[in-house]
Amino acid sequence: MLEGYLPEGRNQDDSTLITILTYELGDVAKCLHYASIRGGEERKAYLALARQGLYDLITTSRQLAEAKDWGWDELVQEGELHFKERMEDARDRLESKKS
Repeated sequence: MLEGYLPEGRNQDDSTLITILTYELGDVAKCLHYASIRGGEERKAYLALARQGLYDLITTSRQLAEAKDWGWDELVQEGELHFKERMEDARDRLESKKS
């Protein structure tokens, strides 16, 4: 799907995609950090850049999923389920500490 948009000869091996993912995640984190300590128009600009970085992070994640022949919808669904399970475990641990 997304592979069809790549220019001819563009490398899409795992290491390239992982490098891009790492870069994009760092960019999102940096922009969110600066947005948290800036105000006004600078804050808005950093939030816009963070949002754009998240677009790229999601798209590159999808490219990796396609390269590995992993179903994107299934990954999203399983990721949400895993998140819910972790939050339930965390809540249970917090409640057990209170007792």
